[in-house]
Amino acid sequence: MAVLQRKNRSDALSWNESTGGPGHAPIWTCKCKIEGEVKGVGTAAHKQDARNIAAEEALKALIDSGWS
Repeated sequence: MAVLQRKNRSDALSWNESTGGPGHAPIWTCKCKIEGEVKGVGTAAHKQDARNIAAEEALKALIDSGWS
């Protein structure tokens, strides 16, 4: 996430990604972790979509917590 990169904190960001469902129609679940804590989870048919959902949730969580 660019917010963390601008603050030189990109090392605080990590991802966990997994797939489920049938082989012909996988469902991706991505977890966005900041400093080891899950801040966002996204599930979608495409990996990038799941990552984007998780990133949006994580950003909202950071804003709501007053992180700056």
